[in-house]
Amino acid sequence: MWKDLNEFSEWFIENHHPIKPPAYEPIYDTGYSLRYVVFREDRFQVEFCIVKPNSVFPIDSSKSDVNHCTLFLSGSFIGYKDDFVALDTSKLGTNPDGTSILLNRTFTDSQFDLDKLTTGDQGAAFMSIQHWAEDIAMSSLAKLTIT
Repeated sequence: MWKDLNEFSEWFIENHHPIKPPAYEPIYDTGYSLRYVVFREDRFQVEFCIVKPNSVFPIDSSKSDVNHCTLFLSGSFIGYKDDFVALDTSKLGTNPDGTSILLNRTFTDSQFDLDKLTTGDQGAAFMSIQHWAEDIAMSSLAKLTIT
């Protein structure tokens, strides 16, 4: 078993994104994305997320009881700080095989101090790798922010 989020995320990537979804977990619709739990074991899980084009992500720090990181797959994210573009993944290029140069790179919310995060014209896909605290019923990280 994994001791923390870092160990779990490394294992998940090294093992080529294994799939082990809970039998009856629904697909979560946040309004800007669809999310589905593709792997769960003990207090660790991974959600596959497909985000609509030109969507705005809520910047929310209330998810502190769920330690998580983002595993980039494809698409474009544009991050803003003080109304200026601080991050644009579409400008970073591709690998020789056509995949994003950021494929399989993990990011944490604390790496960026953004005011706003959006997707570009083609949307984006990522996996949310998570370690849930013992006192929270596991469902979807998105469920904590759906109102």
